[in-house]
Amino acid sequence: GVERERARERLDEAVARAREIARPALFARAVLARVHRTEIVGLSDSHTVDLLAEALAMLGDTSPALAAALRSRRAIELRYAPGGSAEALREVEEAIALARRSGDPGALAAALEDASLVRWSVEDPEAWLALNREIAAAAREGNDTELLFLGVKGIATAHLALGDRPALAEEMERCAQIAEAHPSPLLRAVVSGLRGARAFLDGDLDAAERFAIEGASAGLDSVTPLAAGQLYYHRLETGRLAETLDAVRSFAAESPGIAIWPIASARALVACGRTNEARAALRSVGRLATIPKDRNWLSAVALFAESAVLLGDRDAMREAREALAPHARVNVVMGNGSLFAGQTAHYLGMLCTALGERREAKAYFDRALRMHRAMRSEPWCLRTQAEQLHLAASEADAPPDPSAAASTIERAEALGMVSCADRARAAIEGTGEVG
Repeated sequence: GVERERARERLDEAVARAREIARPALFARAVLARVHRTEIVGLSDSHTVDLLAEALAMLGDTSPALAAALRSRRAIELRYAPGGSAEALREVEEAIALARRSGDPGALAAALEDASLVRWSVEDPEAWLALNREIAAAAREGNDTELLFLGVKGIATAHLALGDRPALAEEMERCAQIAEAHPSPLLRAVVSGLRGARAFLDGDLDAAERFAIEGASAGLDSVTPLAAGQLYYHRLETGRLAETLDAVRSFAAESPGIAIWPIASARALVACGRTNEARAALRSVGRLATIPKDRNWLSAVALFAESAVLLGDRDAMREAREALAPHARVNVVMGNGSLFAGQTAHYLGMLCTALGERREAKAYFDRALRMHRAMRSEPWCLRTQAEQLHLAASEADAPPDPSAAASTIERAEALGMVSCADRARAAIEGTGEVG
């Protein structure tokens, strides 16, 4: 908006003035204040990368803590630059080393938090858990409430990805306690998002919608996309996904480097019956191997897989299966804890069913159902049961059990899960369609 542009102009003036008077520390702080939130738009800004390098050169060895902040921020920028992943990792490791040498626990917590945006958690969720425990410990020592909160939220996210519901509940409660003791709009909005995630997990769609709307109304750049994702998921479950199309396209335009938005647009187009446009939207994403493996990656590819199955796009299905197969044990977590979207094995089961790989599909669904039961998530048990009906429908000698189908449909409808009920009904009717 206008105010944001005005603030950016003022920060540019501050950067120019600090450069003019040759004050390295002041220049570094002005540059750090000016940099934009790359992780929201998903694109690197070469001007920002250059500014950060200039600040590092001007600062020299005078302030390890400031240098750590500049390097970790530069790592985030490079993370989204073409071919920048390796350099980003080197930068963030150097930032952490500088922060440790500085002896400043606040600087260390900040560098580690930036590292959480550069390192991809799903490839090693145990390492993600350890990283966020260190963030929380350093932030506590440095008396930084916001970073402590983010570290605890990261711990909760790791437990969600690994499927430890008791530990998840404990860390969510810690987040709520921190937000209550140190109230701020950001902390309150994030806690609202976590409560929405728990409501989705439990199948309380009315409460989940209320929490999502509450988060969206906070007007915070870092929270609005997460709340929008929750509302999107609510509309998907309740059979109202077509309502989201304009909003999703708007987010895609505002965040051109975030692949989940065009994929979400494709899924909404499927719900509208606009299959040709949906196929074009999926193709616009490009190869899945080129999507940055950031916090959005797994949820984006999972939604891509679901869309490909519903469209019957076998090439897209094979690509999605190859991308998801190494992560079958991990749960799909959207937006760093704002939504549990089932175990990756669930989507692999859908893909294998559609590709005619029935034995593999059965094993994946069995695995997903065990996880969804361990998470005590009836909605995701129902979703997997609906897909198992499609697997049974593909086997001539073992058609779907009418009583199992009726039970799945009845419970899905009771929870307001219109799309799940329609999906189960389609398996019995042999249409393969979804709401």
